[in-house]
Amino acid sequence: KNPPNYVERSHYLLGRTVDSGRVWDIAAAATYLRARHGQSTAVFLAGEGAAAVNAVYAALLEQDIAGLALSQVPSSHMDPSAPALLGVLRVLDIPQAMGMLAPRPLKLLNSAPECGRKTAELYRVAGAAQTFSIGK
Repeated sequence: KNPPNYVERSHYLLGRTVDSGRVWDIAAAATYLRARHGQSTAVFLAGEGAAAVNAVYAALLEQDIAGLALSQVPSSHMDPSAPALLGVLRVLDIPQAMGMLAPRPLKLLNSAPECGRKTAELYRVAGAAQTFSIGK
């Protein structure tokens, strides 16, 4: 039998998840890097899978994050590989969260086509289509 995961339990007791803690950690790291290396330093994030989604939410919280390169992004929070963020689907799903990053540069690699199409449309509507790209 596996021992209990006390870190995970403590987050749930506070009404949070381990993934929401990771989002705040990423945002705090970006703030630290800018403070340590000067405000003219651009901070870009890269992530794969669930970490890519966590990077998206961190960038939404921290405006100093200049852009993102994401790989294998789950197409929805309903996907078992997506991070656990309590109540997020009441507000938006992953493509909409990525679309909210406009006009910051966003590159999607090896991600679900439907996810990319929805995000591309949001970037286009925001007048930032040139800062969004999809690659292999």
